[in-house]
Amino acid sequence: MVKSHLKSVLSARSGVPTLLQNLCQQNNDWLCVEDLEGRLLFGEMRSDSEEKRPIFQEGELVGWVHGQGMTEVAAGMLTQLATKESEKKKIGAEALNLYREINLIYDFSEKLVAATSPTYIARMALEEASSLIKFESAAVVLWDNELKVSNIVAQTGSLFFTNADLRESDHFMSSIVTNGQTQIIDNQQLVIVYASLKVKHRIMGSILLVRDGGAPFTAADLKLLTTLAQQSAAAIETLLLLEVSVWNSLELKREKQETENIRSLSNLKSQFFTNIAHEFRTPLTVILGMSDELKNSTSQTNAANQVELIDRNSRGLLRLINQLLDLSKLEAGSFQLNPVQTDLVVYLQYLLESFRGYASNQRLTLNFKCPLDDLPMDFDPDQLGQVVSNLLSNAIKFTPPGGRVELKLNMDGQPNHSLNPQTAIISVSDTGQGIPKADQPHIFDRFYQVAGTKGGSGIGLAYVRELLKLMGGSISVESAVGFGTEMTVRLPIQQQAEWQNPTVFKVEDKSFLANTQPEARQSDLPSENGATASELPLLLIVEDNPDIVTYLQTCLGHIYQIDVAYNGSDGIEKAIEIIPDIIISDVMMPFKDGYELTDTLKHDHRTSHIPIVLLTAKADVQSKIEGLRSGADAYLPKPFDKEELLIRLEKLIELRKRLKERFMAQIFSQNEASVELENIEDAFMQQLKTILAENISDETFALPELCKKIGMSRSQLFRKMKALSDESPSGFIRSYRLHRAKEMLSTSDLSISEIGYEVGFKNPAHFSKTFHDEFGVPPSDLRN
Repeated sequence: MVKSHLKSVLSARSGVPTLLQNLCQQNNDWLCVEDLEGRLLFGEMRSDSEEKRPIFQEGELVGWVHGQGMTEVAAGMLTQLATKESEKKKIGAEALNLYREINLIYDFSEKLVAATSPTYIARMALEEASSLIKFESAAVVLWDNELKVSNIVAQTGSLFFTNADLRESDHFMSSIVTNGQTQIIDNQQLVIVYASLKVKHRIMGSILLVRDGGAPFTAADLKLLTTLAQQSAAAIETLLLLEVSVWNSLELKREKQETENIRSLSNLKSQFFTNIAHEFRTPLTVILGMSDELKNSTSQTNAANQVELIDRNSRGLLRLINQLLDLSKLEAGSFQLNPVQTDLVVYLQYLLESFRGYASNQRLTLNFKCPLDDLPMDFDPDQLGQVVSNLLSNAIKFTPPGGRVELKLNMDGQPNHSLNPQTAIISVSDTGQGIPKADQPHIFDRFYQVAGTKGGSGIGLAYVRELLKLMGGSISVESAVGFGTEMTVRLPIQQQAEWQNPTVFKVEDKSFLANTQPEARQSDLPSENGATASELPLLLIVEDNPDIVTYLQTCLGHIYQIDVAYNGSDGIEKAIEIIPDIIISDVMMPFKDGYELTDTLKHDHRTSHIPIVLLTAKADVQSKIEGLRSGADAYLPKPFDKEELLIRLEKLIELRKRLKERFMAQIFSQNEASVELENIEDAFMQQLKTILAENISDETFALPELCKKIGMSRSQLFRKMKALSDESPSGFIRSYRLHRAKEMLSTSDLSISEIGYEVGFKNPAHFSKTFHDEFGVPPSDLRN
């Protein structure tokens, strides 16, 4: 029932009594207002009341107006004011509830940002509910996938629930699950409100609030509780989805990492086997090749050299196999050292000298620095030799010509000092290409190789580190790309082993000592066809292994003039400088490999015509395809057959001769449009003809001007022209002028002298003689 607001209307609105009084005075009337209980609210009741009019509030009677004349007006005015006052209070209550709901959504959402678990959200929900709604006890329940009670994650108050309690209320719970609405259960003793934790069509639990009987929950309470439940449900689902997403992401990341690890290990193993095959195949090439040469050798000196090569490469193979076996023993802890006490200074000087010839041929400076006169200490000469030789070999191999490699020895610490014991410090530094920072922590891992390095087995530095661990020492690296690398070995100084005189010291296994690179040499043997050395084709060998170079020189020295480069970078420079007739190159080399060398030379107009044969231990099909794609004319795996190599080279030379004939047929073609530019050589010859056509009437245009315009030196242009056309550049210029004159004799009306001037001859008599020498008839015969 709507309650009367007449008193509040009359008291709250100060203008209403004054208005009623003014109405009475203006009309000489009187008025009074009473409520339904007969209480006088305004004016004074008289016995001579003529009129009695009702006052309504929202259609219900709430009071009366008594008086004369103006009762109708007054009753209507008060009815309107009472209704408006009632609506105002009603709207105010709704606005207040809406304001509370908005604040709940905002404040609770702010708190849920830090939520880390469903339990945290449940506790926050109960805490928020306690600040908004009166209740004695509360609980938050989460359901499992079968819509049974899974867990009471939070509760508060004097009345505590258990899962068993809730199972006994299955009919209540099933009702909640069915419609997902907020419901009140009143059993006279307790009033329980259930608010579903619902997201879309999924009900994941509920919030229960309990009051003692007789104190019902209001509609505003239910509204706030429903909002609280919706927010909690959304937060819990988001958290559960996030947990699933994180778990899936972690699983995916773990699986991806496992896959990546497997792929990385597979790549490392594949790289290792490729490199180890190279390490095996290279000495096998020398051993098998020199064995064949030895069978046919008639020279005692040659036989001795061949036996030495076979012996050294056999020992190299044995050393590599021993390293693999020893590395396994080192990791298993079963490797034994055989230390002696001797002078480390003398020993390191001995090791360094064995590399001097190798460094000299690489055009490197090799130094030994040591402030000590001597340093007697215990060490295993063979194993320390493996360590130092490995470091020196790497330093020389990866330092470009003109660089410097230094072996240094010093000591640190004090005798019999436990905190700072005496230590020998051996370091090998170079001015080479350096090691990228990202690779430095891994270079001592087994099978690991720095990207871009060529050759090696990937076990050398791993073997060095394990040996030093066994010796009680350590190794570290400092490097900067483009500036060089320094490897530092630290060994404890001990003097307990038996003394060995350094003057009689020998290293039994010399296979790790580098062989001096043979000098490039001209053939000192008569050729098979009786040609002199200068008439033989020029062969450039690009190979970083000195023994392979020696073997190739032995096989080919009587057929070719031979020049040598010991890495890919030098090979490119030398090929451009000397323009050889053919190139044999290894694939795995420092600085630039065989693929890079081939690609560079085949795309340079000065060297694009040179046939290139790649020799490599990378015998798989993919490597062969890569080599041929780079432009190689032939690809032979090591160990190669000597006869096959000779035939390959011979056929490539013959192919060049056939190409010369094709170029000669095209050089003086009168129909320029018919010449198709099939490759870089066609384009080069067309460029020559274009330059000559533009300068044909210039009698001063000769070889120097042609070299300048074509961008090549005299020797480069000479060898290029001889390779493509069998013509010297000067002969080509003369022949081009004369062929052009021959064409003009049959197509123009110019005189013979004028034609001579047009093609660059300033003397008509010289023109006629030269023309006769070229074609066997004077120009006048062709004109007639």
